[in-house]
Amino acid sequence: MIYFIYYLSYLSFLLFFFLIYRIYKLSFKITKKEIFLFVLTLFFIYSRFIEPNIVLIKNEQIKIWFNANVVVLSDLHLWVYKDKFFLQKVVDKINTLQWIDFVLIPWDFAYVTTKNNDFVDLFSPFKNLKVPVFATLWNHDLSHPWPEIEKDLIIALEKYNVKLIENKSIKFNNINILWLWDNFAWTDDINLITKYKKDQNLIVLTHNPDTVMNYKKADIPDITIAWHSHGWQIRIPFIYKYVIPCKWEFDEWFYDYNQNKIFVSSWLWEVWLPMRLFIPPTIYFIKFY
Repeated sequence: MIYFIYYLSYLSFLLFFFLIYRIYKLSFKITKKEIFLFVLTLFFIYSRFIEPNIVLIKNEQIKIWFNANVVVLSDLHLWVYKDKFFLQKVVDKINTLQWIDFVLIPWDFAYVTTKNNDFVDLFSPFKNLKVPVFATLWNHDLSHPWPEIEKDLIIALEKYNVKLIENKSIKFNNINILWLWDNFAWTDDINLITKYKKDQNLIVLTHNPDTVMNYKKADIPDITIAWHSHGWQIRIPFIYKYVIPCKWEFDEWFYDYNQNKIFVSSWLWEVWLPMRLFIPPTIYFIKFY
């Protein structure tokens, strides 16, 4: 069904050119319905074919008491609507940035429905990244209810020096990166934070930004980086916020709640429909100071 909609959408170009022909043939004497259909077709073509293939870089500066330049991107979900050519575009964008310390990719790498997948080829653009990459895996990467892909995926990612944070923290230079899992699945263990001190430069990764609501006031992490809200992919003003899957009012970008700093990433992928509107795929370049 997904692929039927995917390929059927190309018929919009036929409709677009037909309407252009009508405008020309009728010497611009067309009805309001035809004008509305023409505008709607333009929006559809932009949302289906143009915006999903844009890759933006957004810059942010956040004061957290240590210095680092970090790139954050999430939810690649390669295979269904995105492929290695899109990933190469993302890698090329990252390589245009200067003074990056590392890249954080908090899950999901793939979205597959079959067992036969060439992940080594699919993720080959990672070999062109010039900086260290730290990543986590989650539901789409860990099989259920999808085919078992974890082992093959890990082999491919490690081949391209993507270092996985699996049920633990990792230290890079003087920075600790801790993976807290997911509030939505009740697997985020807040107590792991207590193993660190306030001066240990702690970045926490967690799926759902609602996790931060369980922190104590002015808790230990210097910053928590989350996603899950996705920023949603079709941002109809005043409506899209009602479908963001968070209990609290998290959207996209930076929050300072109860003296805890949270950064919420949008996603690079499209779900259900291969369309985006008013929120192109985005890479975040964050300067901590």
